[in-house]
Amino acid sequence: MPGPSLPPRQTRAAKGKASSKQASAGKQGNAIRKQGAEPAQDGHAGQPQSTGIMNTQMEPALFGTATADPSPAHGSALQPPGLPMSYSSRGPAGSQSMQAPQAHHLEGQVMSQELEPPHRKYFTHADAVYPPAFVTLLAAVCYWRLVPPLALLILLLPLFLVGLQCFIVEGQGMRPAKLVASRFTASLVAALQVAHLLTFMNGMFQSLQDHSLAAALFVALCALLPLLQWRLIKMDPGFLESPVEGSSPASTASESPTKPPGFSAHPRNSPSTCYTCSLKRPLRSKHCATCNRCVERFDHHCPVICGCVGASNQRSFMAFIICMLLGQALWLRLALLFFHRSALHALSLPLVSQLTAGAVFSSSLRLHPGKMLLTLIQVPLVVGNALLVCRQAAGIAANLTANEMLARQRYAYLFGHDGRYLNLFDQGPLRNLAQWARPEHPDWDVLYAARQQEMDAGGQPKVPRLSITRVIRDFLQYQEALRVARAQKQQDREDQLLRRYGCLIPKPPLLMEP
Repeated sequence: MPGPSLPPRQTRAAKGKASSKQASAGKQGNAIRKQGAEPAQDGHAGQPQSTGIMNTQMEPALFGTATADPSPAHGSALQPPGLPMSYSSRGPAGSQSMQAPQAHHLEGQVMSQELEPPHRKYFTHADAVYPPAFVTLLAAVCYWRLVPPLALLILLLPLFLVGLQCFIVEGQGMRPAKLVASRFTASLVAALQVAHLLTFMNGMFQSLQDHSLAAALFVALCALLPLLQWRLIKMDPGFLESPVEGSSPASTASESPTKPPGFSAHPRNSPSTCYTCSLKRPLRSKHCATCNRCVERFDHHCPVICGCVGASNQRSFMAFIICMLLGQALWLRLALLFFHRSALHALSLPLVSQLTAGAVFSSSLRLHPGKMLLTLIQVPLVVGNALLVCRQAAGIAANLTANEMLARQRYAYLFGHDGRYLNLFDQGPLRNLAQWARPEHPDWDVLYAARQQEMDAGGQPKVPRLSITRVIRDFLQYQEALRVARAQKQQDREDQLLRRYGCLIPKPPLLMEP
């Protein structure tokens, strides 16, 4: 049985003929473009002479897609879609034709808009509405026992992620990478704070009358935390003001406060330039990519407060996370006590009886599924918040920001002339705490210049005896010495093997890096 018929192959002659036609058409198009660029002799500026070649052969090569302009003023010129009518190679006399770089820029914008996938926004404020709506729906399901508690515990995280994908990513048209800059995290934290307060007042407060002080403190913290969070959201973290329009970053740097003598002698003191904000950034400041602003003494960007932590709100942020950690610890303490008493009451046992953790968990999940779910949610949250508090406390004691701790290799002012770590801002934990607690912001450029001059005059870096800087320097020195010792041991082992086989090659001794 014969197979399906195939189209005949193109011969070499046909291919050569087609390529010659394309080359001739390209040459004719180049001639037309040169002819149009020359001034016309009949008084029409920029009007090319008539040719026998249709413009449809030339314009698609220039713009990709073109549409004909039927107006008599433009003749048979072709207009690319999405661009203004002035973007035409055959405009009328006296018209302001667009320059080539501007034309290519607009064409690139049109192409980028066509390449981006369309996102239809069904829910404009889904990032702020979804977390409290999900928490409310979860409370209703637990209250009316619509789903078995164990199944709800297993399906809680998948259902939350599915709703996040449907309502925020697809419904609002927000990409997952933009969730950090959205109101999602702040709304989720606020919803959980309100849920814990209402849950505690509905049933738990009456059962813990003998712990009235801890219960009253927990209620006060739950009422205070949303207010602190709202204040941090509205507070300025220390944004650096952009210079007046028309001024350059160099002129902005010349208007800075007077520096001490010898300040410009140290290249580390020269502030970096932020061309996004058009200003000279002072020492310890950084441009936040999420907020798109430069922040004085930038610490980190926190999605819980929808903004950055900087020089102006660092004390309020520390108070907020400490109050949150204290409230989380009180909830875990009171919730465990409530679950233990509830399990004893369900089993008709006296309060002095002891139960295993499994019996308490199974009984509490069956009797109080909503309270147990909130307690299980708090376990990873309290661990993360405790680590955050420890990191902020270590930064205060060492006079370092979180950005400087995580990326200290990027900043030359955190290293001495010998290349070792040296924080000239560290004056000891107590003095650093006193400096951090003061509301006025020190001029870090002036302070660094003064410490640098003292170090140059003395010859040796002045590191306080009780300081985090000394601990870090000693640890890094020990780490470097350990690395050199291991490398030397490996080299000795290789030399021993080479001596055994009689082909020893001398190697230079390893030296410690400065």
